[in-house]
Amino acid sequence: MKSNNLARGSLVIYETKNGEPRYRAKWRYSSGQQCAPTIGPAWLVKKDGTWVPRPGRLQIGFYDEQAAYLRMAELIAERDRELEEKATRPALTFDELVSTWLDYLSHGGRAKPSTLKDYRILVSYPRSAIRGKRELKARIMYELAGKEVAAITTDDIASLLDRLVVQGLSPRNVNKHREALHSVFAFGMKPGSFKLPTNPVAGTENSAKTDPEPSTPSPYPNWQQSNKSHRLVSTGSAPPGSTVPPSSSNGDDSTNKTPRSSRSPPTPASDKASYAHSAGVTSTSTANDSPSNPPSPMVKCQPRKADVSAPFP
Repeated sequence: MKSNNLARGSLVIYETKNGEPRYRAKWRYSSGQQCAPTIGPAWLVKKDGTWVPRPGRLQIGFYDEQAAYLRMAELIAERDRELEEKATRPALTFDELVSTWLDYLSHGGRAKPSTLKDYRILVSYPRSAIRGKRELKARIMYELAGKEVAAITTDDIASLLDRLVVQGLSPRNVNKHREALHSVFAFGMKPGSFKLPTNPVAGTENSAKTDPEPSTPSPYPNWQQSNKSHRLVSTGSAPPGSTVPPSSSNGDDSTNKTPRSSRSPPTPASDKASYAHSAGVTSTSTANDSPSNPPSPMVKCQPRKADVSAPFP
């Protein structure tokens, strides 16, 4: 490696993986930070382990030693101007970053109207509601408005999200606030915007969704389904080890009714038995009853109560 020292920097020759020589400039700012940008391909050739100028006319896209020095001087002047502008430029605030971010999303169809509306609500300023005395809780701007973007850290964002959880916001709502903050700082890192070095929201995590509380089990698990309760009434027996729930005082136990759509239509042989059961008869017999086909046992049912609310025919 060959190095030519200058008053403010050095011109370095390095070799790529393909064996091609390139020029690189190296210098330090007044703050002590080092800068080493690549200039470009060097018009050199290796001879006896040493880089020497290549014979022939300099081709376009290559740098000889003199052109590399000139390019290094231009790079140093450009970086010095950037540092001066940065020193004289006022510090970027979170308000300015959010305003530019919303203006960026509102053009070119970069965000849906509904998404843009939600973002504007999340980053709005604290103010009184239009109707009533309820104050609109602009939680993001309440915490970050007026702060310098460079001073906002990951700990500040994590503390903000934790306070949202303590205030009782749902995990989905907390994650919406985090998504909006992440989009704001990601825009600030885009080329051509504010060139932010990092995104402080990237180090935080989404709020975990809590599992729903288990429902209280019913004291009558065998009567949860209407088809089971209907079967118990028709046979007059209950499963062993179970307790029959108390019926209503008027005899109309709605829990033992089967939905009309789930009832099977009666067969012609059981029409009379079905009518006797609905009329409150304890037992009945038909011509088809025989020792091989005994009548099914039935419990005594209360007669159906007339609907007094129905109009008189």
